[in-house]
Amino acid sequence: MKITNEIIENDIKEIIISLSKEKVEVPAFLECIKFGGGVMVGMTVWQFFVAYPHMSGGKMDRLFACASIGFTLVLGLIVFLSSFSLSAKYLSIPKKIRDQSVIIKMLKNKVLIFSLAWALVNVIVGVSSISLHLDPMFGSSVIQLITLLLFYFLFLLDISRYDISILSALIKRWRGGESLKS
Repeated sequence: MKITNEIIENDIKEIIISLSKEKVEVPAFLECIKFGGGVMVGMTVWQFFVAYPHMSGGKMDRLFACASIGFTLVLGLIVFLSSFSLSAKYLSIPKKIRDQSVIIKMLKNKVLIFSLAWALVNVIVGVSSISLHLDPMFGSSVIQLITLLLFYFLFLLDISRYDISILSALIKRWRGGESLKS
């Protein structure tokens, strides 16, 4: 679906009207940590799977295998904190708005697509690291960081195309002094 400035302006208007009628919710703590916690645990378990074949090697192999798991745990914690913040903001929006807003649906879909693409790339890298007997620290953990940064910046570039339109629609509604009940 092509999103035009008119669609964004109408969506902003509907969001403002809905927010004037409905209250913003404070989501449950466990709801907020569900996604990010799952990602953090999944990343760490996957890295353990990638590093496990190196645990029976020499001291340096074990050290790098454990370091790769620790590095991934720290990286997972960063992803967890970011996901927690994003989930809390998303879940605080009333369900009606989440279900009907074009902007929020678009953002949700883009987050899902970029997250799945990042996970797929890391599965491919992990399997390649195992099959090629690469060092888990550099063959997988560092690649996780590089791909995370790459996908994060690609996401920012993709979303930035809509920033001006959304911002101008918000400013127009705010400056216009139009009745929010229209």
